[in-house]
Amino acid sequence: MKGFVKLPLVLLLSCSLIKSIETEKVLNVSNEILNVPNYEPKEIKVNEDSKTYLIFVGAPCCGKGTMSKLFVEKFNFVQLSTGNLFRDHISRGSDIGKEIESIIKSGGLVSDEIVSKMVNEWLISICLEDKSVILDGYPRTAIQAQSLYEYMKKSGNLNKTKVIHFEASEECLVNRACGRLVCKNGKCQQVYSVCGSQAPKVEMICDNCSGPLIKRVDDSVETVKKRLAEYSAQEEALLKSFCELGLNVIHLEASREAADVFEELNALVKPKVGSDKK
Repeated sequence: MKGFVKLPLVLLLSCSLIKSIETEKVLNVSNEILNVPNYEPKEIKVNEDSKTYLIFVGAPCCGKGTMSKLFVEKFNFVQLSTGNLFRDHISRGSDIGKEIESIIKSGGLVSDEIVSKMVNEWLISICLEDKSVILDGYPRTAIQAQSLYEYMKKSGNLNKTKVIHFEASEECLVNRACGRLVCKNGKCQQVYSVCGSQAPKVEMICDNCSGPLIKRVDDSVETVKKRLAEYSAQEEALLKSFCELGLNVIHLEASREAADVFEELNALVKPKVGSDKK
């Protein structure tokens, strides 16, 4: 038939075999995460050679979100947001989404097991993409850290996983929180500061979408200090868990200007040059 090229049967079979092998590797893992944290996946080797996994740990307003955004923009990283995953599962009406929605409506807390299962599913879903990963806000507990450790170990990615601890004084964190502005547009939610290098170009107007900027009602000195005290105890247990698991924690002084923090983080992580979008 005109306009068509007849491919040799052996080539067609080879392409089909390669595709089925890649699919099987993903399914082997996907089928095993249903019993998190005690799943036993087979060895995973799917396009992971060039990946880096960064776990960002730090108090609210320490700068994790700013660094995540820069690494996504400059080095083509993909960022995990557990909040976005919650919303996605709920909007799709998945089994996990229905369970999460029920828990939230009843005023309960989503269990470590559900969160870990959801994150592991997400990690599997992107395993064929040639993108490094930032885990910002996960894990939050020792149980979640153990689950992530098991996943990384069984997927052969432990040596590509780095824990970055953002350190900043309480005074710095309180000043940042109390001077924080957020875009009111739910699809944007870009964060700014009232002054300094992260101030909007036009006062109280978002640079990205031109939406109005607002100050969160819970960003008062008293509320922020309470949140920081609660987080401190949680963070201490989490960092202890990382050490017990044998994961190296890199401590980063995050009280400085974002450009200085980014420069040091860039040197510590050494992202793959080929992924730089420039």
